[in-house]
Amino acid sequence: MDINSSSFLSYIERVKNSELPNYSTEIQKQKGVKKLLRKIIFKLTWWMIEPLMIYSSNYNESNYATLMNFYNYTKHLEDKLERTIAEHGNTLELYAGSITACNNTLEMFGETITAQGNAMKGYGETITAQGNAMKGYDETISAQGNAMKGYGETITAQGSAIYELHRHMIRSLEDYNQWIAQNEPTEYELKYQRGHRFKVRPTISLFISIDDKQVDQLKKVANSVKAQTYDAWNLYIVSDDNVVVNKLIEQYAEEERIECCHIAKVNRNNSVLEFATQKAIGNYTGFLSINDELTPFALYEVVKRINEFPGAALIYGDEDSIKDNKRCEPIFKPAFAPDTLMSTNYIGNFFIVKESILTKATSSMEYIGDMYYELLLRSYELTDSIYNIPMILNHRSLADIDATDSHAVVKGANAQLIKSHITRKAGLESTVEYTGVDDIYKVDYEVIENPKVSILIPNKDNTELLRSCIELIQKQTSYDNYEIVVIENNSTDENTYKYYKGLEESSSQVRVVYYPEKEFNYQKIINFGTLNTDTDYIMQLNNDIELLTPNWLELMLGYAQRSDVGAVGAKLLYPDMSIQHAGGMYAQGGRMIDHVFRYMPRNAGSYKNQDVVIQNMSWVTGACLLCKKDIFEQVGRMDEDFEVVFGDVDLCVKLRNIGKRIVYHPHVELIHHEAKTRGFDNTSEKIIAFQMEHEHFISKWQQELESGDPYFNPRMERVLPSK
Repeated sequence: MDINSSSFLSYIERVKNSELPNYSTEIQKQKGVKKLLRKIIFKLTWWMIEPLMIYSSNYNESNYATLMNFYNYTKHLEDKLERTIAEHGNTLELYAGSITACNNTLEMFGETITAQGNAMKGYGETITAQGNAMKGYDETISAQGNAMKGYGETITAQGSAIYELHRHMIRSLEDYNQWIAQNEPTEYELKYQRGHRFKVRPTISLFISIDDKQVDQLKKVANSVKAQTYDAWNLYIVSDDNVVVNKLIEQYAEEERIECCHIAKVNRNNSVLEFATQKAIGNYTGFLSINDELTPFALYEVVKRINEFPGAALIYGDEDSIKDNKRCEPIFKPAFAPDTLMSTNYIGNFFIVKESILTKATSSMEYIGDMYYELLLRSYELTDSIYNIPMILNHRSLADIDATDSHAVVKGANAQLIKSHITRKAGLESTVEYTGVDDIYKVDYEVIENPKVSILIPNKDNTELLRSCIELIQKQTSYDNYEIVVIENNSTDENTYKYYKGLEESSSQVRVVYYPEKEFNYQKIINFGTLNTDTDYIMQLNNDIELLTPNWLELMLGYAQRSDVGAVGAKLLYPDMSIQHAGGMYAQGGRMIDHVFRYMPRNAGSYKNQDVVIQNMSWVTGACLLCKKDIFEQVGRMDEDFEVVFGDVDLCVKLRNIGKRIVYHPHVELIHHEAKTRGFDNTSEKIIAFQMEHEHFISKWQQELESGDPYFNPRMERVLPSK
């Protein structure tokens, strides 16, 4: 369909002359000036966008950008109006002014169109030639299952735009070399580091053990230490071969900071650690392998972090690999994450530990399995002042990585190390099994005292969906001390109430409570359901869930019972068995909030196989979320200002702010028929509501969001799209 400037100007006149609601009444309905003001601005925005959508014939990135330019202008107007309100305080008068200002904007927009000589006609013809924009836009949204394309989420066929973009980034050495050039210190910056003097200048003692076959390889390791921009270090090269030691003494005679030493049994892991506790003269100690090379700025960054956090007891950084003399396969690590560490040694073997912690940790080590892994676990028992440096600090050869600790005996020993650590640290009994994937372990806790769990399931009609959900829970759940609380939310089908009656009559474990309000507010519904329980644990569960893991409650309770855990989530799958949720993250100051590994095939091998690692995350979805009721009450329950979305993310941020950890449990799996109840957020009203709640979330947690997601390495943000 064609469009001309006169018809568009006529539309503008209708908009300008349309009757607006009674805002005096509206103010009482909405909770505050800001919320109402946003509704006005977003409505005026869509008055402008809607005719373009209706009369255009194909979605186009340039067209969309044009529309969003107007949206950005209205956002600017919103900010200006908010400042005016703050200065003058005359709310109703300013609303009239804001409407007039927006109408003037529309009139100016129309005059511009007229002045350009039927510009809208030409624009409409261009759009018509390209197809129907609204249809194309909606089809794009439906195909991706997310109405917010272009607002904060980019999905690829190969996986989520979270960790998988990292894989795309390193698809070629050229890409990674470019990343290195953009993110690592320049020669000028390295020169500055060499001349910089820190207030606190600790001596760092480094240890490396070699045998007679590794003498030639030692040179590159030693050279990487000698090239450090921070100069207060000592390197100890140890061997059980006197011939080797004598040769090395001669080779490094001129370097005062390098000492070559003989120990009795270098093939025994405990020899190097015990020697280090006796020999080290530095404040901090680190260990290198023959296949390690430090980046020139590694120790500088370590000391910089020590000056920033004087209590730092253990420091680690990112790493990459070297293959054919070229750097590749970077590993970007999260901030310290205890549950992740108990599932896999994500920190690696190169880290710097405070001398006092090293001495205490090694005094009681068992020296079974990986000694560095045991040292990390025992160090955590002594301190939680553990910090990550989001920079590549060392390189390792791929050959070394592939060969490390591959024997089944070592894996079994590591499992025992984890189990012993849990007993000492948490006082809990556990079962630890090697998964057979990389160096990943499955940790299950024994549930104490058989606590009761209330499973809260909001529902409106959809009896078949609810019936399937409840029947699978009742049929498969191996844990017996639970109840199901259906929260009825304004159903209109009489058969729904008949089903409720039969459900309660057939099972003493099922109750139905009736939400009294008419408007939909998911957070209010959950809070209402919680008030109708007297149990120790609350499980939020969607009615479009199918249970796959019979011992799901035991697995999740095992973590939720810990005093340091605030919430536990599960792995959710789409009906085609691709991943819908494997934990959640945020980036770019909260502009991107997404499910990790979304749309990836189940068990297809994600980045470092993270989708099968029990780990700490910033948030987990409320579609399946377990927490203690008293902690839930402590943080003020769900925030009812989030009517539909972000309530679960908000809850997790609140829990983390009181020192609780969020745990993602990949071995609890459920199928999630996402949006079967509410539908997708792909209408203009739902999109506007989503945007408003997103903006509210960002405003509420601005400081936390600007600090970054601790479990999402900030170096990863460099490869995320800017939306």
